[in-house]
Amino acid sequence: MKEQYTTAQKASTSTSVSAYCPRSEMEQSSTGRPKTFANWTRQLRLCLADDIRSYVLDGITPDDWTPSQRSARDVVAREILANSIDSAEVSAVLDKIPTADLTAPKIYSTLKSRYAPDDATRTLELFSRLWGFRPMPGTVGEFDSWIMDFKSVAQEIIDTKTTINDVLATLLLAIAHPSLESFKATFTDEQRTQRTLPDIDSVADRMRVQLRSTNLSNDQSALLASSSPRSTRTKCLACRSPSHRVAQCPTRAQHPPPGPCRSCKKKDHWSFD
Repeated sequence: MKEQYTTAQKASTSTSVSAYCPRSEMEQSSTGRPKTFANWTRQLRLCLADDIRSYVLDGITPDDWTPSQRSARDVVAREILANSIDSAEVSAVLDKIPTADLTAPKIYSTLKSRYAPDDATRTLELFSRLWGFRPMPGTVGEFDSWIMDFKSVAQEIIDTKTTINDVLATLLLAIAHPSLESFKATFTDEQRTQRTLPDIDSVADRMRVQLRSTNLSNDQSALLASSSPRSTRTKCLACRSPSHRVAQCPTRAQHPPPGPCRSCKKKDHWSFD
């Protein structure tokens, strides 16, 4: 994010205020996840006055605003938003908003829908970053940087207004057995058309079905274990290879037999020789 600071002066009958916001190039990674939208929003929270902040980010107009005050403050908010953006791609998104609808809340909601989609995959991704967060370092200097990164992820989760079910469902996926990796990828992709994650019971039921279809049951495992001693009898008695029997062993002569020849009763050679 470029740290180019600009000033927007509030021009109205209310007190003049200077607002400083860093410019932001909102882009998307190859996975479609916004790189800087959350950071940009946090900067807006810091530089917008309380009443204007609620108006822009939540679309809430204070009851005591007169039409003229709303108009004047919308101008201020739009200027702050415009000056905080330094990307031709983002500007092109805003160009699609009809002039009559070009208000500060509309600008913010348009950018939010474009760069921070609120489908359920966003929830999965946020909690994936939390559950997989790197361990805490053991020095104060490293801890300060670590806790800032941790709080950044935590704030994004708070901003999305997640539920207890989101916490439990994403944790269940995070600690799932490695054999369910394919299921997790499919499950994540399915959430692109959903606004919320399924309840934890539904996720658990699907995991149970997947485990049943991809893993041996306990009975099958026991059967396999009990049959394994018999399978050792098929190994070659000379070289112990499981690919052939002693009669076909190409290196049979190099291995002494376990007992005397069954034909001549002499040692040091196999009965096949």
